[in-house]
Amino acid sequence: MTPEVSPIFTDLGPSVAKFAEALDITTLTVWRWEKRGLIRTINISGKKFLARDSLECFERKAKAGELAIAPR
Repeated sequence: MTPEVSPIFTDLGPSVAKFAEALDITTLTVWRWEKRGLIRTINISGKKFLARDSLECFERKAKAGELAIAPR
């Protein structure tokens, strides 16, 4: 009999650190994006992971140019 996996674990994307490393940004930038509501994270025992659905939405918005900041 296979143990059931909690739905929260199937919703996990990469850790914030791995995500930041892959994009060559700091974890502080990821924290700012979280505070602005651009991404959602899940905290498990003090380690943050990106929510998979949030990451997919973020990627769609980035490809569409919706995250670009207008010049001042």
